[in-house]
Amino acid sequence: SQSSSVGRIWRWEVGGGPITIGRTLHMEPSGCRSKSYCIPGENLQYGSGAIALDFSTSTTGDNSLDGQLVVSEWGEKRIVRMETSGARTPLIINVPSLCSDKERRLYKPHDMIYTAFGHLIIADYDTECNASGLYYLENAMTGIDPLPSMLESRYAHDWNTTQNHKNIVQILYSSDNKLKSIGGLLLDASWTGLYALVRRENNTIQLLHLSFNNDDDDDEQSLWNGQTPDIIYQWNNTEENYPGSIVMDHKGTFFIGIQQSIVVMRNKQIIASLPFGNSTTTTAVVTSLTIGEDGYLYATTNENHLMRILIRTKPMKLPTNLIPKKK
Repeated sequence: SQSSSVGRIWRWEVGGGPITIGRTLHMEPSGCRSKSYCIPGENLQYGSGAIALDFSTSTTGDNSLDGQLVVSEWGEKRIVRMETSGARTPLIINVPSLCSDKERRLYKPHDMIYTAFGHLIIADYDTECNASGLYYLENAMTGIDPLPSMLESRYAHDWNTTQNHKNIVQILYSSDNKLKSIGGLLLDASWTGLYALVRRENNTIQLLHLSFNNDDDDDEQSLWNGQTPDIIYQWNNTEENYPGSIVMDHKGTFFIGIQQSIVVMRNKQIIASLPFGNSTTTTAVVTSLTIGEDGYLYATTNENHLMRILIRTKPMKLPTNLIPKKK
């Protein structure tokens, strides 16, 4: 996903090349179809800021790298699932405020991931509270039926709240030391926690690890276990920009898009850095990273580029047999 005003989602097919599917999934400007929350032509960011795959809908067997596309529509300020019928099923429209007991409309989720149990975790900024937080939607895979038609999908543009399901969106994590922004999210290798790239108000970027609550019998507890997150790594005196994206291969090696480079990290040590040209002549910032099953690392930038780098490794996969069955 381009994560910019371009609103473009790239796809790479074996034996083919880069295909801009923004014109079939998101008419540019992306996520600005109803004109209810944005006006085409204004200097606003409409783009598809985050994408994920609902692997419960995989058509290639038990494969967590396949499934229907879930998209964060910045212009419409919601998260939708793209159905095979062409309909867009709203998953999240409102989330709890970080500083009051009210709800608010989504702003611009930069990243989102599914857990091995089918919960959807997103990172979003609360403009009223001037802080970012993590939120999660329970049973986002099996608890939400698709809208039956494209006509129903068009009606859903006018929704101010989700009317197609009653699944609860909860705050997963926020901080007393306000998080200026949250970038990439990544499940850990044991599926019992997540990594998050966050920017503090002092312009440090931290790679945090949050552990999940492992009490499966307690439905009242938050997904987060409440313990202070571990700081895996910290970058000081960083430039003012988006914290970046993060992925992990099947061997536990991190690839982190930060500033104007991709950092390779293993065992909490940086072992390589791949710069994007001379920082004095380019403003390219990595907006998303994906490891393909073909052994390439795919990267998009805010300058509308798609690049791939041969890394000769495989992506980390999730189990697909832990999701509750549909009732």
